[in-house]
Amino acid sequence: MTVTDASTANEKTPPPPPPATLTFEGKHGKNPLADANFGAMCKRLPSVL
Repeated sequence: MTVTDASTANEKTPPPPPPATLTFEGKHGKNPLADANFGAMCKRLPSVL
């Protein structure tokens, strides 16, 4: 066994990177739910149903 074999045998696999965040900035790129709050959504529920 060589020195490089012993040094790599004890190393753990690094964790995967976090998932990428995809964003789009443009005229139609705004998320319609970004400014919504719970109260406003509850007020609109009867008209949706």
